[in-house]
Amino acid sequence: MLWHCPIPGYTNLLLSHRDQGLPFVGLLDQPMSFTGTVFRMNWEAALQRGLNHWVKHRGIREIIVPRGRMSTTQSHCLERISQTIGMPFTFKQPQDGDNFGKLLEELATKAHCGVVFDDDLFYSWLCLRAPDAMLGLMAARPVMTMRKVTIPCSQLPTVMLDHVSIDWQAAARRIADHISQGLQNQSPKKDIVFEAEWHPNCPLDLTAQTILNA
Repeated sequence: MLWHCPIPGYTNLLLSHRDQGLPFVGLLDQPMSFTGTVFRMNWEAALQRGLNHWVKHRGIREIIVPRGRMSTTQSHCLERISQTIGMPFTFKQPQDGDNFGKLLEELATKAHCGVVFDDDLFYSWLCLRAPDAMLGLMAARPVMTMRKVTIPCSQLPTVMLDHVSIDWQAAARRIADHISQGLQNQSPKKDIVFEAEWHPNCPLDLTAQTILNA
């Protein structure tokens, strides 16, 4: 079983399946104890390059990070990056009764503001629940995303954004090679780290699809 970003609290579940002879492969983005073969992801360097560019070349003075109440962040490193580049980030979590479309519309009018979506599920949910407001935000302010999404609209507009991603096809091949060698119960002797890359000025249609072409 390949477990992407396992939750530490699920250790007992891991142990119960391991006792049944099921091998585990963990794809981790933060330090943690994991029973099984471990591969790692590094988002920090790519995110820092992109955010440094925003501050130095795009006049960004505030970085806002929307997150859901049950955060599924992929980075676990934005707090460290904030200290490195010397700019505090604002982490926004929804409150009961929040109008998410209105929240996105307010961010779109906020001068000198950049928005980072590092919470996968919350970003996907916002795209589905408030697509017009999300597209308006992407057109108005610098936006950085970390996953591909589906947006319910007939046609994606011509919008550019920053995208941080890992080459998942290359990662899958590397993991498959390791398992095919009969090493599914052993971590690589040397850490294998899948490095994310920052893609500036990325067309929206490379990171999103409409429901019609899903």
